[in-house]
Amino acid sequence: RECYIGLDLSTTTDLSAISLIFPPQDTQTDWRVMWDAWIPAENMQERIAKDHVPYDQWAAGGWVTATEGNVIDYTRIYDRIIELSKLYNIKEVVADPAFATMLLQELMKAKLNVVTVPQTFVNLTDPMNQTETLLKNGRMTHTSSPVARWCFGNTAIAKNGSGLIKYVKESKGKSVVRTKRIDLTAAWITGMCRARMYTGKVDMNAQILNGDWGM
Repeated sequence: RECYIGLDLSTTTDLSAISLIFPPQDTQTDWRVMWDAWIPAENMQERIAKDHVPYDQWAAGGWVTATEGNVIDYTRIYDRIIELSKLYNIKEVVADPAFATMLLQELMKAKLNVVTVPQTFVNLTDPMNQTETLLKNGRMTHTSSPVARWCFGNTAIAKNGSGLIKYVKESKGKSVVRTKRIDLTAAWITGMCRARMYTGKVDMNAQILNGDWGM
């Protein structure tokens, strides 16, 4: 199955996340999305108190991976992407170049096709609009991740004078709420910047199958 990986990286404060996006292909007639997320284990309890979310329960449930130390261990993310590349045909790994340079270089050495997309109004408007349309029309589904659900609720939309949009953290007045993480949303939309251009063929006689799709 062909897919795109959207990547959103952090160091100590935010989560790090990847989003796997499977465009319609063969007998799959809808878009499908899933996530992996990481958090430093050393400061997780402090983060639970500060962010008011159960990172420890999410880790126990497999929704987020706690890596040793007080910063994200990028080798764990690299290993996961390589593991996924053996399961799926990864068309592209898509990332904002911020924080990601060394990891992206290692992925390129592993012969993966890496594309960088700066998080600007121009780059994000079309994929955000398309994602909204697909969701409203019931043509995009995703795994029921509590971490992703939390990030969705923390995500606001900023619009510039030209009517272009981008995702931002929820704010109160002019102050951004720093404890509100949006990393899984960011990974999703980053991946959609390129996945929306997919041109694979779909079996028009296929029917959408509801339920668990093996993610």
